[in-house]
Amino acid sequence: MAKRQLVLAGPADADADEQPTLGTRREVLASLSKFNTAPDVPEGELLYGPGLTMQIPPGAEEISQLLVAVIEEDMAWSVLTRICRATHWQLLDLDSGRSLSL
Repeated sequence: MAKRQLVLAGPADADADEQPTLGTRREVLASLSKFNTAPDVPEGELLYGPGLTMQIPPGAEEISQLLVAVIEEDMAWSVLTRICRATHWQLLDLDSGRSLSL
């Protein structure tokens, strides 16, 4: 069971007139695969990574955000930190509504 839920969203410094996106489904999956995070089936909407799972919105081609469920804190935080630093995406805490700076 998830200990904490977060949202992985586009860069905070993106153009204010447009919703920042993470990219296309293919781009997002390619970015996350570098961090051992991928679906168990090619067209799956649930991604599995070290200490976490991520949900892709069903049927979306352009991905604006991913729902992240942290399962194992120690493993997940190091992976999420590396993902955010490499991609310039941001983490939003659903409990507090704050953006987590990584």
